[in-house]
Amino acid sequence: MRKSALNYNHLYYFWTVARLGSVSRARDELSLAQSTISAQIHLLEENLQEKLFEKRGRNLALTEAGEIALRYCNQLFSLSAEMRDLIDGTAKSTPHILRVGVADTLPKMLVHRMLAPVIKQDPPTKLVITESSAEKLLSELAVHLVDAVLLDCPMPPSVNVRAYNHLMTESGVSFAAHTTLAKRLRKGFPLSLNRAPMLLPTHAAAVRPELDRWFERHGITPTIAAEFQDSALMKLFGRGGSGVFPIPTIIESAVSRELGCGIVGRTNEIVERCYLVTTEKRLRNPSLKLISTFTDESSNAQRPT
Repeated sequence: MRKSALNYNHLYYFWTVARLGSVSRARDELSLAQSTISAQIHLLEENLQEKLFEKRGRNLALTEAGEIALRYCNQLFSLSAEMRDLIDGTAKSTPHILRVGVADTLPKMLVHRMLAPVIKQDPPTKLVITESSAEKLLSELAVHLVDAVLLDCPMPPSVNVRAYNHLMTESGVSFAAHTTLAKRLRKGFPLSLNRAPMLLPTHAAAVRPELDRWFERHGITPTIAAEFQDSALMKLFGRGGSGVFPIPTIIESAVSRELGCGIVGRTNEIVERCYLVTTEKRLRNPSLKLISTFTDESSNAQRPT
């Protein structure tokens, strides 16, 4: 049976309850009876054929379908407000919005350096960053919940999304550690890493298989102290002296300066990459074009040509 079109008011009532966390608080904001709000949400659930809320004790919690609906409603009502401001002439000071999905395996410092210039544009641009797995972010790109996605590998051909890979950076890998540990291991690198405590990204990161092959090629058996999905957390453990950790050479100077760590050694045999995935084959969006010009003259990493 064909579903009827979604009712804007039903979506707005759902969004209000989801934002405020209860029907009673939504009642006060909407100036409607609780029974009316509940009935309208029930009609929305019937239309979607999914439950959007579930009871947890005395509180309401979003179901998985509810979480998805909330993300779309956030977009819907944000755009609605922008349209209203534009029509009534108050949108002159409203910044353009760029929504970027960032793979949770990417180094946070590299992401910051690539995206920070977007905020400083004139006219101003509001940056909305979502961090998640590559698969989830690409699905959001497919339905235009994000404008672009930053990944540490190209979008796989098996992913059914009409989008394009733009290679942003290529960098060798540096091995950093607490200054005391770095000084001890610097001599004899890379063989000095044999049996050394190592902090590594999980196998979800594109660079991890390259690291494993490099260790094997050089006859190195590191002692893996910990594995991290979050590269920022890995660096914090490294700063605390828990082990040696790999970083893109392109941000080596910044990491050393910010964390006070030393560099054990470097290699160009391992390459870390960053891709901007967009629905534009040729970048026309000014903010995306700005991201694509990222470079770091202070490192020996090179921009792709």
